[in-house]
Amino acid sequence: PGLGPCQDELRDQLFTRMIEKEHTIYKDCKEEVLRTPSLQHLPFTYHFKVCNTREEDATLVFRVFLAPIRYAEDLDQRRNDFVEMDRFVAEIGRGAEQTITRS
Repeated sequence: PGLGPCQDELRDQLFTRMIEKEHTIYKDCKEEVLRTPSLQHLPFTYHFKVCNTREEDATLVFRVFLAPIRYAEDLDQRRNDFVEMDRFVAEIGRGAEQTITRS
């Protein structure tokens, strides 16, 4: 009670691409180059607009997940559909409305 989103809005998309990364390793005194696929993304930022209607400061924990629009109906499978991308803590003063931004 007293804490919640001021608005819920999806504005953008996360753009990704696959690239090939090179890694140099040393095996039996010989240098070898390994190539592995890697998922890269364009820089992005997310914003959370929150309101604290309490009469005291609040410590908030934000957890950001990447999730499909459609997901499996099977509960055991569904937990594998979501990937936690970020987790952070923010403070919001009493009676404050604040936008929390993370890049």
